[in-house]
Amino acid sequence: MARRRRRSRSSGFTTSPFAFSVFAFCVMVVLAVGLLASVVEAVGRVAPAVLTGIGALVLLTVVLGAYSVVRIQRRKRLRIRTLGELLALTPAQFEQAIAGLLHDTGYRSVRRVGRAGDLAADIVCKDARGRSVVVQCKRYAPGTKIGSPDVQTFIGMVTVHHRADYGIFATTSEFSAPAIALAKRHGVRLLDGSQLSRMVTAVGDGHSSGDPQAELEPV
Repeated sequence: MARRRRRSRSSGFTTSPFAFSVFAFCVMVVLAVGLLASVVEAVGRVAPAVLTGIGALVLLTVVLGAYSVVRIQRRKRLRIRTLGELLALTPAQFEQAIAGLLHDTGYRSVRRVGRAGDLAADIVCKDARGRSVVVQCKRYAPGTKIGSPDVQTFIGMVTVHHRADYGIFATTSEFSAPAIALAKRHGVRLLDGSQLSRMVTAVGDGHSSGDPQAELEPV
C-alpha cells in the first residue's frame, strides 16, 4: 500500500508575499513622512527648495512602493496541486497554470500571450540556456489523443512564424504515437497529462529537480 504523505499544518499566523509587501509599503510611507516631519521640526523655517526636495523624495518613495505592490499582485500565479484541478480550469486559467509551472521549473521571462489569433503561441519564455520557447496549451479530457496534424501545425508556427528555438506542446490528455515521433524529429518537447501530474505534484511538494527539461519528452 502506498504511503500517504502527511502535511504539517502550522498553527501560527502566516502572511502571503502580497500582504507582506503591502505592510512594507505602509512602513516606508510612515518612515518617509516621519523623516519629513523631523527635518521640518529640527530646521524650523527651511528654504522652499529644500522643502520641495524632501516632498519630492517622499512622493517618489510612495510611487515606487505602489509600483512594487502592483507588480507583485500581477505576478501572483495560479497554484495547482493535481491534474484534476488542471482539468477544472478555464482555457485561460490553464495557460496561466502552465506558465507558473514552467517558471517554477526553471524557465525565465515567462509570459502568457494566448488570445484569438495567437498563431499557436499561448506562452512565450526562455529556457535555462537562454533559448526562445513557444508553448501551446490544450486542456482536453483524459483519453483524448492529440494527433500528428495538430503537432505538425504547431511545428510550422514555431519555426516559420515565431522563429523560436523550439516549442513545447502541453496537454492534459495524450499524444498519439505518430505525433510523438513527429515531435522528436522536429525538436518539439511534449507534456502530456501524466507528466503534468508528476510535475505539479513535485512543485507543490517542493521537490522540483530544478532541471527545466527533466519531465519533457527528449528530442
